[in-house]
Amino acid sequence: MRDGFWQRGPLATGLAVAFAAGVLAMALRAVVHPLLGDDLPFIFLFPALVFVTLRRGVAPALLTILVGAVWVAVPHLPPSIAREHLLAGLGGFAFAAVLTCLVCAQFATRQSLADEPLAPNVEAPLSRWLRSVIWGVAGVSLIAFAGVCWWSFQQAFAEGRASVVHNNGVVAQHAQRSFALASELAELAKQITGVPDDELRASEAKFHTRLRDITIGQPAVLAVTVIDRAGRVLVSSARFPVDVTLDMTDRDYFKQHRASAQSSLRISGLLEDLPTGQPAFNVTVRRNGPNGEFNGVTAVSLLPQYFQRFYESLSSQVRGQNTYLLLLADGSLLTRWPPPTEGTERMPARNALTPVLQEGRSSGVVELTSSFDNERRIVSYQRIGDLPVYVTAGLSETTVLAGWYRFNWMLSAFLLPATIGLAYVSWLAMQRTRRYERLWWQLQGEME
Repeated sequence: MRDGFWQRGPLATGLAVAFAAGVLAMALRAVVHPLLGDDLPFIFLFPALVFVTLRRGVAPALLTILVGAVWVAVPHLPPSIAREHLLAGLGGFAFAAVLTCLVCAQFATRQSLADEPLAPNVEAPLSRWLRSVIWGVAGVSLIAFAGVCWWSFQQAFAEGRASVVHNNGVVAQHAQRSFALASELAELAKQITGVPDDELRASEAKFHTRLRDITIGQPAVLAVTVIDRAGRVLVSSARFPVDVTLDMTDRDYFKQHRASAQSSLRISGLLEDLPTGQPAFNVTVRRNGPNGEFNGVTAVSLLPQYFQRFYESLSSQVRGQNTYLLLLADGSLLTRWPPPTEGTERMPARNALTPVLQEGRSSGVVELTSSFDNERRIVSYQRIGDLPVYVTAGLSETTVLAGWYRFNWMLSAFLLPATIGLAYVSWLAMQRTRRYERLWWQLQGEME
């Protein structure tokens, strides 16, 4: 007779079988890795676990579990679990694996009929098998449901991250084209107005017309404005005649161009365009004099509403609570969809994106709680070329989990009745079998 539940043969042999079964299962999984990727990393380990438990007991089966856990934790050994999900993945696997061992152990015969006759207080093999079926139906269903829920949860967030990365790529290309256009217009305006300031003032109508012509058909552009070294507006495409009393010397972009001899492109924060009185942000270049001295600024004012309309149209095409941001690396907000509340000018310091912008990273994905509406989101960010400008696309985790909840409700609506039905049928069969066993023992007693 075997020695019971935890040991069904020499321990050393059982451990060797368990180790070999675990290695063989994970090696087979590594062979099919090109087909499955990192999904279902333990698909072959569970059959091996059932075999070891039935043949050698629960104690050796724990070694099989350990082999699988160590295998996926070793770097560069397929399959693997992402570092950020490793703890949750191994925890879910360990729970399901141990539960599988305990369920399978119910099928193991505790003693042999050949060694000892059944007594009235000993459960017959058929009853024990039916009881194991009940536990097996419940346990396997629970394991399957937990495993599918975990897998679908990971898939939902993986699809959500892929969605925001794709959408962010679209808005990044749009912003790239818009800023490239603004840069070209600024350089073109410099060439058009490359005459002495006195001539610009004297012929303001002519230059106003020429600047207005280059902005026709450009919905993103509010105005092209030329400013002299004293901060006074010389000519604007949006207004004629200009207000000569306007003073631009307090604008940050004017101070930066005046302080730096480089004629690099600069982008201002959101401000009021003085010639037109509308909110805008400026793409500016430095105007140089004959000897390279500072001679003013050429500014192309871009409309935040143009970007908002594009983000709104994109949001309407993709289901879910989508958000889009256009902001500077210092956290200054240029525009947002949905529109920000009045007075929101900067990204709050507590926002998870703030350190990302300060470090100057080019792109990435983060999960954060929005500082604008306290909604938990998956956010993809991307820098626009070498400019200090970022675009982000965000997807609400509520939207991500909505599909996951629907899937789990559908799964449970199918699995729960089937599980209850199978367990109930097995329970009825076990009750009937036990009645027959009691009748048999009564007959045996009467015969004796």
